[in-house]
Amino acid sequence: MRFLIFILLSFCLFISADDLPVTNVYVVSIEQKSPSLFSFSDLKFITQYNQFGYNNQPAFNGNIVLTTMQTPTSGQSDIVSHNLITKVKSRLTATSESEYSPTPIRGKSAYSVVRVDEDGKQRLYEYSFNNNLEPKLILEDAKNIGYHEWVRGQLAIFYVGEPHSLYLYNPTTKKQQRVATDIGRCIKEVPRSGNLVFVDKRSNTEWFVKEFNTTNNTIKTLIKTIPGAEDFTILLDGTIVMAGGSRLYSYKHGRDSNWGQIADFSSYGIKNITRISGKKDRLAFVNKSE
Repeated sequence: MRFLIFILLSFCLFISADDLPVTNVYVVSIEQKSPSLFSFSDLKFITQYNQFGYNNQPAFNGNIVLTTMQTPTSGQSDIVSHNLITKVKSRLTATSESEYSPTPIRGKSAYSVVRVDEDGKQRLYEYSFNNNLEPKLILEDAKNIGYHEWVRGQLAIFYVGEPHSLYLYNPTTKKQQRVATDIGRCIKEVPRSGNLVFVDKRSNTEWFVKEFNTTNNTIKTLIKTIPGAEDFTILLDGTIVMAGGSRLYSYKHGRDSNWGQIADFSSYGIKNITRISGKKDRLAFVNKSE
């Protein structure tokens, strides 16, 4: 496909594959020594095989990291798995369409992706890990999906629009409820509580991290984001990790009064951390080349 839909910050652009940023994925071990003290070790550069291409949107499935990959010459993106134990890399898709945002589906040997179909529409599909089933369209009428997150059997959906909006879809009732508008691209489930965290970008000067309670449908403001940042992950104890440049910061509502720096990867040549994904004792993050 000659042109891809790529969501960047707060608007949608049609750009050629040649204009996709050079991004790479790293994995690092993390140990929480106390509520606000972390140590990091064993940094791995896992997309070295495509270091001048587009590698993005990491997601953990046990010891496997899924990423979106596009080489400088391929013209379309596919999903790749990286087994951190065996160090085996496998391409999960090799289609004429472009797939983005691989997200494991809890309780299934499957993952969901946003796929750019031949008509240019962005739809949500379910793919089998063993490739023995045809991709399954998850939402029949939704054609402008940018990002998504599974939340206790429900589906949080970022819809591309003016403005972008966040909806929660219930697969049982087939109903959707609007949660917020003018949101950032990152939406994450809070471990154990099943609540949903997102970034409110309605202000031109300040962005805020907010939490939607999926039980009583209320929203509370947690903290301002790191300036200019909209990507984050949430650790098992509810600590939010967000990046700014080469550094990682942590914050937990009710414990911390502000962000605290927990890591700096500048000595590794990492200068612009964007997407972050966490799983137990590991973090995966994306470094965008300047």
